[in-house]
Amino acid sequence: MMAVNIPILLIMASMHNDTLNKEIENVIRARNGEIIEVVKMNEDSERTPFKEQTGRSNIIFKVTYKVRDEVFVAWYRAVKTLNDIHDQKDEKRVRGYGEMWIFESDEMSEWSSEK
Repeated sequence: MMAVNIPILLIMASMHNDTLNKEIENVIRARNGEIIEVVKMNEDSERTPFKEQTGRSNIIFKVTYKVRDEVFVAWYRAVKTLNDIHDQKDEKRVRGYGEMWIFESDEMSEWSSEK
């Protein structure tokens, strides 16, 4: 049974990572940006604008990108929901928070959010 389940779990995890990477690329491209670097920040979530607003059902990414010659940083709080990466979890749940983007370049506030 384990010989069947482990490969299936690995394939599903790989598909989820591919989906998240495509989402990051699409969002940055929609801002006319080009990705420089994408870093998972879960072990260091205190150094992100999400701070305690993350749970075990979230993956935090720091996305460094450029538009023309200017470099910007975006933060992406992804969810580990395989069938809906845009899941908006109830924030009171222990397991995690909904998907959210934060762009440091937005002028509305220091940590403004955009969906």
